Amino acid sequence: MNFDSIPYLLFLGVSVVVYWLIPEKWRKQFLMLCSVLFVAYHHWWFSLLLIAVSLLTFEAGMRISPGQRASRWWYVGSVAILILLLAGFKWSVQWAGADTDFDQISWVLPLGISYYTFQAVSYLTERSWNTLPAEQSRTRFLLYMSFFPKITAGPIERAGDFLPQTQTLQAFNIQNIYSASLQILWGLFKKMVIADRLAPWIEHVFTAPGEVPGSLLTLSILLQAIQVYANFSGYTDIALGSARLFGFELTDNFNRPFLAQNISDFWRRWHITLSKWVLDYIYTPLSFRAARFGKTGIYLSLFLSFIVIGIWHGIEMRYLYFGLMHGTLLVLEMNTRKWRMWLETSLGRAWSVAGLVFTFLFFSMTTLWFFTFSLEEFGNVLMQCMRWDQNTSISGSLSNEDYLTLFFAGTFIPIDHGLFKGSFHRWVQSSNRLTAGIAIICLLICILLFSGVEDIPFIYERF
Repeated sequence: MNFDSIPYLLFLGVSVVVYWLIPEKWRKQFLMLCSVLFVAYHHWWFSLLLIAVSLLTFEAGMRISPGQRASRWWYVGSVAILILLLAGFKWSVQWAGADTDFDQISWVLPLGISYYTFQAVSYLTERSWNTLPAEQSRTRFLLYMSFFPKITAGPIERAGDFLPQTQTLQAFNIQNIYSASLQILWGLFKKMVIADRLAPWIEHVFTAPGEVPGSLLTLSILLQAIQVYANFSGYTDIALGSARLFGFELTDNFNRPFLAQNISDFWRRWHITLSKWVLDYIYTPLSFRAARFGKTGIYLSLFLSFIVIGIWHGIEMRYLYFGLMHGTLLVLEMNTRKWRMWLETSLGRAWSVAGLVFTFLFFSMTTLWFFTFSLEEFGNVLMQCMRWDQNTSISGSLSNEDYLTLFFAGTFIPIDHGLFKGSFHRWVQSSNRLTAGIAIICLLICILLFSGVEDIPFIYERF
């Protein structure tokens, strides 16, 4: 039940109507039931696993009491079970040879396990640090773990942010419904008009990159970065909008990432809930303990943190390379901070633009690991990019439909990052009614007339 499908929109619409019609005392139970049914729709045993993980985490959280030796064993044991469970399913994807087939992945890898496992670990860790009280209600905790707008691909929500919202439910607010609908509409546009139109292009090029002119391959590498962003942030907008229809606010995963001027800034803007999770629960504890080794300890902590980010995507070497490349550049940035600050002062805006371009190019290059499967393939693609045949132009390789796709992709980032400042629904609400109406009508026309013809899954659902 993809978020951009008719079944999901019908499921969401019926759930919202029933939710606001029934008495408030039954709303949490109703939402929990909807969430379990949503997961079971994909495969029935996925919901049983989710319930089992949730109950294990709930019981462990109740028994963790800082300062007591037994609670330490509860924490270590429950976290170990969760991590081994996640690693086992991640490994099974590769063992089954399903890493290149989304339909196979959807059978082998339980829906949302990478996301709700990290939620569970964060909750138990906060309990062990005594920074969060134990949740006393199984219903509220199950809702936190299973809430269907975020179960497929996040965001990785913190218990301290979500659970208080389940204690006092929001009253019906028509402004929230309007805002949520706008955010869902913008998410559908990103996914169906931008990402889905680019997907066949990217798949065609990377199926046989050696047969593609270097200029077209270079363009495609840049476009696949936009595709990944439009696909993932489109999902996030639909998820946040869906949650707001019920009166819940989720954490946004993106803050105009292609305006980042260095890779450190990029990871404060991209997949924010994952990078913040790794910062709080991996990097900060490791660097605190490794501080006695000086810079070496800090750098090692950074590398290990990005190894976690890499293998969170999948237990394959290509994802490890993805994490190591980002970790290496971050270490270089840490070592050259004074030099970069001097250049920024000396060159001003030119340095900022150069940093923005370099960061986008670096990210585009590293996301090649989502489409290539070995160092050899990765190297061959980069080598082919350098072979620009003067007798072969990009224009000769493109159709009219391709030019339309290029138009949408080329105008999307300036509009999303510039005009809308990363938030279409807030821009509409701050605009006059005529401007807002024109924008909404244009989006609807684009979705109806210019959506990609293929049913493309959400990329981060497979992680």
